Formats: sequence, C-alpha cells, structure tokens
Amino acid sequence: MNKVSLFLIELLITFCLVAINNELFSQQDLRSSQTTNTNISSNQLDSSEIIIDSNMSYEEAFSGINIPQAIIDQLELLTVQYFGFDGKLHLGQLVLNKNVVQDIKEIFNFIKETKFPVNKVVPISEYNWSDEESMSDNNTSAFNYRFISGTRVI
Repeated sequence: MNKVSLFLIELLITFCLVAINNELFSQQDLRSSQTTNTNISSNQLDSSEIIIDSNMSYEEAFSGINIPQAIIDQLELLTVQYFGFDGKLHLGQLVLNKNVVQDIKEIFNFIKETKFPVNKVVPISEYNWSDEESMSDNNTSAFNYRFISGTRVI
C-alpha cells in the first residue's frame, strides 16, 4: 500500500471519528442536521446559500511561518464544499501536496454527495500553525509545517 492510499484511509477514518465524537457530544444537533440534510438537494443550492468557512488567498494560507520555497512549490490550496453539522453547505480549504489533490477532490465530492457532516475545513495557518488549536476547534486540515511532536525534526 502506498503513502497516498494510507493517507486517504487515514483521512476517511478521521472523518468517521469526528462524526462519532460529534454524535456523542451533540446528539440533538446531529439529528436535526440529518433531518435537514435529507431535505436539501445539492442541485437546489446556489452560491448565496454557501457558508464560507475559509476563503484564503494562497499567500494567507502560508503566512505566519517560514516555509522553504521547495516545499511550498509542492503544495496546493484546494477549495472544497461539504455539509456541516448545521445541515448547510459550507466552503472550506485545504493545503496539501499536489500529488493527492485529485484523490482529495474525489473524497470531498463523495462527502458532499452523501452529506457526511464535517465541522469545518480551514488551513492550519488560521490556527497559528498549532495542531492542538485546530483539533480543539474540530477543524479538518492537511499540511502543517512543524516539528514532529517531541523532536527537532521538521
């Protein structure tokens, strides 16, 4: 199994764990969002009904930290749509390696089509490059230029 396949499996598992976590802590919100989701067709929504969780420029997505240009050149800022736990269509963004962009587009198309709820998708720069802050806000992100926890290795 290659690294891309492992990443995709990890991403799907993360989405499932987030859903389970939110169901445990928010039974009422999840039930109401599922009811709303079943009554909304993706074709019925126009851009004025989309909730913008992230609409950063490329420069904003990489601000606040000094990332080598060789790494930045391998990355892309991807805009995705998904249904939130509020049952509404949201727009967010991921910073990720260019090699997995098509796979992530397919995953988010599936997530949108099945109305699998996602809390938010915002680049980690919005959280000062802190995994802890991003995770505590139930945010889905991808690339984070940081030291591996407990090491001095980037």
